[in-house]
Amino acid sequence: ADTVRCYLMFLGPWDSGAPWNPHGIEGLSRFFKGVWNLCHQEPEQEDFDQDTENQLTKAQHRTLKKVTEDLGRFRFNTAIASLMSFRNELKDRLHFCRESVRKEALKSMLLMLAPLAPHISEELWQLLCPNSGSIHQQPWPNYDEDLISAEQITLVVQINGKVRDRLQCHVGMEKKETEEMVLASGKIQNLLEGKAVRKIIVVPNRLVNLVV
Repeated sequence: ADTVRCYLMFLGPWDSGAPWNPHGIEGLSRFFKGVWNLCHQEPEQEDFDQDTENQLTKAQHRTLKKVTEDLGRFRFNTAIASLMSFRNELKDRLHFCRESVRKEALKSMLLMLAPLAPHISEELWQLLCPNSGSIHQQPWPNYDEDLISAEQITLVVQINGKVRDRLQCHVGMEKKETEEMVLASGKIQNLLEGKAVRKIIVVPNRLVNLVV
């Protein structure tokens, strides 16, 4: 149920919709499987790395701000895209973080996911935080603006060389993550309706140009 629910929200802006794609739902299924595995598996602790731990904490607060703003504006598709990105960062960095930081990051991810996927988030919350009550009765987490501000840049989005949008993103965002964020933008999706993207040019920390 959560997979279908989130896939429908991920299709595009809530007031626009998009054609059903039976292959598209597979990406959401993989995402939830990844979230499930992160919460159930005890990662083998590798050498603790303070820089990696700091990066994870910044990613957590950055994602929380983005999801909070997106939910407030009914931008469910971009909220889900941000959570997918955060899940990938968790997977890559958990092995180098202390248990307390790891658990806090997982709890934050589930709290952000709860309004979008109420069933799996509840089940995993009970696994991580037994006897703490329902996840849907927990307070919404706060983010630290000081951990975010220095990391933010404005990314210019072009279509065939013409500026069509500007998006806030974090410094050093991976190419794939940048592409997913741009393609999840409601404004860009509307402009691309009925068109095929032939090429995506990413200039890190500066711009993305979609060639159609």
